[in-house]
Amino acid sequence: AGAALGERVDSLRDATLALEIARELGDRTTELAALSRYIGVRSETGAATAADWADLEQLAAATGDWQRALAGLTNQGMYLLDDEAAAVFPLTDRAAELAEARGLTEDLAWVDYLRTEAAFVMGDWDSALASGRRALEVGERNAYHRLVVRTWHAVVPIAAARGDRGELAHAAAWYAAREGHFPDSPYGRLMRGAVDIRLAAAGLAPPPALSAERLAASFSDPSGPSYLDAVITVVGAWIEAGALGAARETLASLDAAVAVATTRSRLAQASVALLRAWVLHAAGAPRDEVADTARTGLDLSRRSAAPWWVLRSLRVLAAAGAATASEVAEARSIERSLRIVDPG
Repeated sequence: AGAALGERVDSLRDATLALEIARELGDRTTELAALSRYIGVRSETGAATAADWADLEQLAAATGDWQRALAGLTNQGMYLLDDEAAAVFPLTDRAAELAEARGLTEDLAWVDYLRTEAAFVMGDWDSALASGRRALEVGERNAYHRLVVRTWHAVVPIAAARGDRGELAHAAAWYAAREGHFPDSPYGRLMRGAVDIRLAAAGLAPPPALSAERLAASFSDPSGPSYLDAVITVVGAWIEAGALGAARETLASLDAAVAVATTRSRLAQASVALLRAWVLHAAGAPRDEVADTARTGLDLSRRSAAPWWVLRSLRVLAAAGAATASEVAEARSIERSLRIVDPG
């Protein structure tokens, strides 16, 4: 680990020097290549920001490199998803216009994926499904498997919450047809585990065997609506099964990851607070302790304008007998607006 860190530091130093030299040369094409490398290295170390990608977009557009301009636009959006999702749509509109004008089919579908994530966290689930289905249709038709997988990560939670068995059956059939062909990664283990939990609940897949040991490396980058939803789904399944030790281990990992994140996501902090309150309630902690922790998650979720997260914090409060009458009414209102049938 120490050697790998040293290599990343060296790479960032080299990339920074190369960018400085390219800017001194005054050649925009050379500068764009150097800037792409510089941002790539910063991304690997978790230090990249939305402003970095905005710089890339502007320079790429000025040099006519439309693929990199699109990357700049969509990656800016990824940094805004958790806490400023409404600001994603002006970026996706520009990206869609650029992709359509250049006939970039796959890029346009990725724009729809980004719209799906943003609408998912905002609670505009009809729009999320509309853009998600467009992305799925293009992805399935052209075998863009990575795009399809990422889109299912946002569509499956909505379908499960709404009891949409047809959509879930579509997802189950797609995964079953490609079983054994997915690369193994910490991210993939977690996300597939969350999908399988929901498919199993609908009777469309066997329950997954998910151990804290196997998923230990899956909680190092807590950000992104569908990822955070998957964390809640998997850890929530452990809590419901009484595996509180596994849940606590994961919360410790999430705390450490949030603490060192360059961009601290309120939605990530809300997810951790929600899970911690859930664990406390399951462990029989005093009601006030559960309520205080749940309300921390509730406040953060509201600040991120994330109604699905708000609802789940309200459900923990209600389970602990600590929800006020107005909070119970708020939970019911959110369930109606999202058209949720899943009681969990």
